[in-house]
Amino acid sequence: MQHRCDITNLASPAGTRNRCSVSIAMVLLCSKPSMESSGGGDSRKRITEFGILDVPCYTNPTDKFQYLHRSSSHDKNCFSSVIKGEETRILRNTSSKDEFNKRIKLFIDKLSRRGYTNEVVSQIFHKIRHEDRQLKLRKKQYNNKITGRSMFITTYHYNAEYLKKITTKLWYIIQKDPISKQIFKSKADMGIKNNKNISDMIINH
Repeated sequence: MQHRCDITNLASPAGTRNRCSVSIAMVLLCSKPSMESSGGGDSRKRITEFGILDVPCYTNPTDKFQYLHRSSSHDKNCFSSVIKGEETRILRNTSSKDEFNKRIKLFIDKLSRRGYTNEVVSQIFHKIRHEDRQLKLRKKQYNNKITGRSMFITTYHYNAEYLKKITTKLWYIIQKDPISKQIFKSKADMGIKNNKNISDMIINH
């Protein structure tokens, strides 16, 4: 017999439980006999009474851990992206701090076999903490407040920076004109838009 427990419906008195990303549907499918036989009563209690779902990070037995090799000619940002992406996945998918540390240690060991030095790895890994897990599970809030600032938009070319300097230098002319002064109540910024290159056209086609 299977029991379906929707963790998102577990309300708390303070209304602070499960403030995770709305795009994450946390649904638990569990077998009652298997939980009881393995001492899962405590796990069920943590779910039903406290709204806590204990999750480990699963590793496929056939996983070869073929991370991007450090000797590759990729841009250096690609290597840091590999590390940051995987450590974030481990952080989100591992609720136990001990299990988290175990997975991180295993990940570092696999990276060393792919040519990553301790110096490269430590520059990124010293920033991650298991205490930050709740922040990684929540949807990031962006401040999209409209500032009302005016923008001059132009396509990038080699004189674009000079246009910005000229506009700033001669802004007083716009402020002297009665009509222009009403349109531009504050100094406008220069926005430079890059042309699409061949790579962008191929990838985003």
